[in-house]
Amino acid sequence: MVAAGSTVATDRACTVSGRVAMHPVTAAWHAAGRPAPDFTPRKRGGTPSTKRPPEPFDGTCALTGERGPIWPATPWVVSDNFGDWDRCPFRHRPPLGFCSAAALAFRTPSLQYRPHVLDGGFREVDAAELRGALSRPLPPDQVVTIPVSQHKHLLHFAPWGQVTTDGRSLAWGEAECHRLDVLAELRSLGFGEAVLALPAPPWPLLRRLDADEMRRPLSTWGDLDPWRADRAYLTVALLATRKPKEGA
Repeated sequence: MVAAGSTVATDRACTVSGRVAMHPVTAAWHAAGRPAPDFTPRKRGGTPSTKRPPEPFDGTCALTGERGPIWPATPWVVSDNFGDWDRCPFRHRPPLGFCSAAALAFRTPSLQYRPHVLDGGFREVDAAELRGALSRPLPPDQVVTIPVSQHKHLLHFAPWGQVTTDGRSLAWGEAECHRLDVLAELRSLGFGEAVLALPAPPWPLLRRLDADEMRRPLSTWGDLDPWRADRAYLTVALLATRKPKEGA
């Protein structure tokens, strides 16, 4: 299903289970009730500007390939310094613009700041909810985005069925679920984030544990070695197992 009055370009490369699927930003837009992008310009200090918002025109969305009403790309949707044009597969189809779904995604700052899950619905999640989403293999019709630097557009370039973080999209299957459980247990035993990146558990921390507790890090520490070699996975897992700050 796509927005009323629009069609999908036939050369879109977004597939789920071998069939053509809508782009994740389009799916998120539908899940949110297809809201219109807010182009209300504001002066410094947050006061409204007298500058008129843009008008849409017919064309092909540079990001999703959907044909229909699109909005002028710059400066209304992205800035003149936008550096991800090479990741917009339909940028060469003039006039240059973005559909409402893409425009709204680019103009929603929270997508760059907080984790989101697209699973039929689309929602911002906290660490506990993120942990729940990652506790099972990610199905091919879901997307999880996890910002790290808070300066990257993630949903816009996320493939279906993977966890997308800064500059990477990560497969998430049974092995990743197991390692996440291991990491969560080690954290519950008092091993902090910096320590979990080490190749072996430090003795001063081990000696604080009783005999039964000590067996767990000694037997499972090596299970996280693939993540120590690929820190993107480790970073995602640490974010998903953080406890909320008191008073937050």
